[in-house]
Amino acid sequence: MYGWNFDPSAADIDLPMFFEPVYERPVDPDPAGTQSFIIKQERFEEFLLKKGFTQEMVNLLQCPLSSEFFTDPVTLSSGWTVQRSEAQKIFPERPKRMKINGDWVTGYFCPFTRDKLNKNEYIPNLAIKDIVADLNISFELFEKSEAKIQSSNKTLNLEEKEKLKLEANNLLKQSDKHFNDTKKSLLTKPYTGFPKILANGSSVYPRQLQNGTTIEYGHGFLNRVVKEFLEFVHKLFAPSPAPAAAPQAPVQVPCQESKSATVYGPMFKTNQKPTPGVPSVAPQAQIAYKIS
Repeated sequence: MYGWNFDPSAADIDLPMFFEPVYERPVDPDPAGTQSFIIKQERFEEFLLKKGFTQEMVNLLQCPLSSEFFTDPVTLSSGWTVQRSEAQKIFPERPKRMKINGDWVTGYFCPFTRDKLNKNEYIPNLAIKDIVADLNISFELFEKSEAKIQSSNKTLNLEEKEKLKLEANNLLKQSDKHFNDTKKSLLTKPYTGFPKILANGSSVYPRQLQNGTTIEYGHGFLNRVVKEFLEFVHKLFAPSPAPAAAPQAPVQVPCQESKSATVYGPMFKTNQKPTPGVPSVAPQAQIAYKIS
């Protein structure tokens, strides 16, 4: 089962800020792509848009080369994330020749930045894979609910019809709950600074200090797609801060008419007896009163 907390070996790592991971040359743990999963592309996109995602957010969950949702994503050393099948096309048997800054260079190059890459040097991006997989669970529950509703519309048995509608409603509630839980998990992830992907595919997130400074880890590939996606999530779904309480206006208390000037200040405790016709005021209230 996919998710932020289900598989410790695949979950994102949240390390103490004083820990500096040791860089290792990436080793693909699943070169055959056997851990991928299947997504109904068009229906899944419609589901996300109905749930409040923008088209930009949906695009970030798709491979920029194949336009398919990430099911087996890997990240290049340039920081760009693509499907594994597309990454393998970037590294053909024979290296390419490309003219960079007026010089011809032989090697393998990022199709987005034209940075030179080492052959087959890419890391599985488990963070974006888990995001897509979690959202897909909500979508599959929604699809099952829709199938139950369609079945209820076809049957003539009233008892069976009510049963199918009840099951559809329960599945829809499960879909909504899972989607909201996924959204809450995403909102706990920091979105300032760049997460780094370690050699095993897990991501290390930056730390935000109390003074607003962001500390990033020095090693690992930049996880650009997760950073941009989290920025959208916080912008759209983060709860708005509570409005500040309006300052309380001074309370004016009517006093007996007098020729003396009006004095503004706190009410002091005195041994003076209350004057008839003058209402009493609680201590510490900011008032305007007259001295006879």
